[in-house]
Amino acid sequence: NSLFTISDVGHLSLLGLHFDNLSPTSSIPLISISSNNNIGVDIFGGAIYLYIDDGGQATVSNSSFDQCEAYNGGGIFARIQKRGKLTIDGQCQFTECKSILRNGGGILLDINDSTVYIEDTTFDSCTCTQPGYGGALALYQELNSIISITNSSFINCKAISNSSDQRYGWGGAIFIQTSIFAQNLNESNFLFTNLIFTRCSAVNSIGNNLHVRSTSTHETGEAIKTKNLLTVNETVDIYYNKLYGSDYMGIDESDVDDGNAPISKHEPLFNIPQSRMFLNPYLVDANDGIDNVFCGESDMPSQQGGGINAGISSLNSKLELESVIFQKCKGGGVNLRIDTGGKVSISNSSFSNCEANIGGGVRVEIGGLTIFAQEGPNFTIIGKTSFKNCSSITDGGGFHTMCNGTRNEVLITGQLEFEKCTSQRGGGMYVLCHAYAIIVVNQLSFKDCSSSGQGGGLYNCESQLGG
Repeated sequence: NSLFTISDVGHLSLLGLHFDNLSPTSSIPLISISSNNNIGVDIFGGAIYLYIDDGGQATVSNSSFDQCEAYNGGGIFARIQKRGKLTIDGQCQFTECKSILRNGGGILLDINDSTVYIEDTTFDSCTCTQPGYGGALALYQELNSIISITNSSFINCKAISNSSDQRYGWGGAIFIQTSIFAQNLNESNFLFTNLIFTRCSAVNSIGNNLHVRSTSTHETGEAIKTKNLLTVNETVDIYYNKLYGSDYMGIDESDVDDGNAPISKHEPLFNIPQSRMFLNPYLVDANDGIDNVFCGESDMPSQQGGGINAGISSLNSKLELESVIFQKCKGGGVNLRIDTGGKVSISNSSFSNCEANIGGGVRVEIGGLTIFAQEGPNFTIIGKTSFKNCSSITDGGGFHTMCNGTRNEVLITGQLEFEKCTSQRGGGMYVLCHAYAIIVVNQLSFKDCSSSGQGGGLYNCESQLGG
């Protein structure tokens, strides 16, 4: 029972409309627009449902959608195919629209061999809830389709978590699933220019502003960067600035797993490392990193260094961690194995609420930090480093170190502070020194640390035998 039918080369324009506080109380939206084909609505589009094909066109201009909601496409749901065209422009506004446990809080568009233009449009406080994605926009781009979004703003749009179904939740503002191969993306079929994103967020920060599902995240990101297909106002060097890493992300089609993919399967669209191996030397600096660190938040957290797990070996190999913050890391904040002359230094960093079962190198349970050093490495801590509410099941709630061999040296000249750390032995710190190795520790502070066995604050074991 559609109000309008668009087919062949028909063209409908909706101008100056206002939709307020619409919700899916029935299976038919306020305005349902379809072709001659008999397509069911099934609660798509809180205000408008569009089905456009065979060259049909629809325009929504100078209209507002306030507090509209539906299961898919809180304001508008549109299925466009066979050279259809949808234009949304003229200062349209979507305010507090939401999708209920599905996709596209403001708009959901399914585009096949068709064209979509969105221009001069504002999305304010639009949301979707897991297992949905795309707080403001959810777009499915099939082959031979064109998407152009220009001069539009996304303010406080969110993908919201749902404890009863934790799938998806990607793309706080925009989610795109594209079937177009990266080498075929260009400004005539995939253009996002002069956009503004303000305080948008996704579950686990997986694409706060934009999330793209494609055959290859790396190739898609490179195509967007090389051809300058995304421009965002009020940003600085968006393609190269690591601070935007969690704002613009993607996932390979092969890794989606019905929305159950762990965080590690999502990659920044830009600044994707060619290798996950540490460069030599490698510097981790909080002033040049991503604020949101995905440490062990996946459904299978790391058992050896939820934040960083690294092996540093050979002469002249060096890892420096400066002013790094580790929070809620499962599997520990850092796990390091140092040998054959490798060097590691940590300065002015903090570990809070980190926990682990297995330490990595020596295969013991660890807390905030574990070091396993042998054959002449040099490990140092300088400046102030703190451990708060860190825990392990066995040894070293905050810090566990094992040093083995006469040429080994661990030098901790900085100030270590432990607060409310727990374990079985060495609630704050566990130190194991073998075969005349040297461990120098200075300026220790323990507050409210505890163990179920020995050493509420510090447990120290020395042996002349090799470990």
